[in-house]
Amino acid sequence: MTAFGMPNDAISHQRYVYMAYGIALAAKPTIKHYFPEENKTDIIQGIVSCWLKDGGEIPETWADTLFPHINKIGKYQATDEAYNIFYGLLQTLNTKIAYNAILDILYDAITGDAISGFAAAGRDMFNWWLIEVIPAAYCLKLPSALYSGKWEFPPLSKCAELSGVNQPNN
Repeated sequence: MTAFGMPNDAISHQRYVYMAYGIALAAKPTIKHYFPEENKTDIIQGIVSCWLKDGGEIPETWADTLFPHINKIGKYQATDEAYNIFYGLLQTLNTKIAYNAILDILYDAITGDAISGFAAAGRDMFNWWLIEVIPAAYCLKLPSALYSGKWEFPPLSKCAELSGVNQPNN
């Protein structure tokens, strides 16, 4: 996270938001699975997309306004953690709390059930975050592939190709 810098300047801040946004999109299917009629995630996506396009300062309490009962235990742990990720996504829009918000998002995504209910998937999600999310966020984009249980770790030659590193000729 320190390589991205603190979200004090506009570009670093946008990178934090893109990281959070990519993770939130990976958590969205969990919410849709349990609550197919839920539209709060779509509303948040619209808010974040507008913020990325136009910028602006967001009040610290905005996430609390949209999620007034975020700390109440719900019926499903997976959806509670997925909602926490969307709550954190809204928090990343505020420069002052973006750093801590992304750390909370990563904790819920990698150690929890928000994206995958399998404990062994934590390492795969971390790899996905390193290979897909971070480079995309650095370039101010969303990841080209969202994590699902079917995400495959690309071969090292593909990683080098994607990162622009030249392979020695054999």
